[in-house]
Amino acid sequence: MTVNAVARGPTETELFRANNMSGSADEMRYLSGVLMRQFGTLQEIAAAIGFLLSDDAGLIAGQTLHVDGGVWIGKASF
Repeated sequence: MTVNAVARGPTETELFRANNMSGSADEMRYLSGVLMRQFGTLQEIAAAIGFLLSDDAGLIAGQTLHVDGGVWIGKASF
């Protein structure tokens, strides 16, 4: 058995858009912490999960896959 996690960053969903209009100050606040300056999509999150569930990820265990456009890099202290 393997145990892995997907840590997603700001993701563009219907609920997110209902509360954060495109071009708004709130949207810019979220994007300011994302190195790639774009929101993730549900398809990108699902693809990461699909990979971890696939045979190709058979030797990956105990990991957190950050699908966040670089948010984690910007906050990590090395």
